Amino acid sequence: DIVKAKYIIVWGANPAWCSMHSVKFLYEAKKRGAKLVVVDPIFTQTAAKADVHWQVKTGTDGALALGMCRHLLDIGRVDRDFVDNHSHGFEEFADYLRKNVSVDWAARTSGIPAEEIRGVTEEFSSVSPATVWIGYGMQRHTNGGAAVRSIDAFVAMTGNVGVEGGGARY
Repeated sequence: DIVKAKYIIVWGANPAWCSMHSVKFLYEAKKRGAKLVVVDPIFTQTAAKADVHWQVKTGTDGALALGMCRHLLDIGRVDRDFVDNHSHGFEEFADYLRKNVSVDWAARTSGIPAEEIRGVTEEFSSVSPATVWIGYGMQRHTNGGAAVRSIDAFVAMTGNVGVEGGGARY
């Protein structure tokens, strides 16, 4: 159902090479007006087709995702109904973000400019459905599992879980 998404982030995946049978759905979503952002330290064939390519520093995906989560808190774009009714430990996570994470820290760590982090976060959280395609690449690094959980948290905070065309895909 990815063709129904209005905003797609392909994070740590290169479906143009590794999921050729699925990439046609990305292109169909783009034809329907979806924005495509690719987060990958390598300029891949998928990145070449994206509207935005973030060439993140290797192994810093979790920091980038946490910065995006923090920005959602800062601008009041957390889907409270979703996190209150379908998550556990959100308030503790939000406290952690407020005490330990900033968009500027995420920018310095990941190499992605702070204004771009804010912009994509605001775009992603302003449309529905929106989805993130999580690839295998980032989990090959220290804290890879935590990076995936941070991306999952970002998607959940926007309320795009359980929404046709939305979600975190792995």
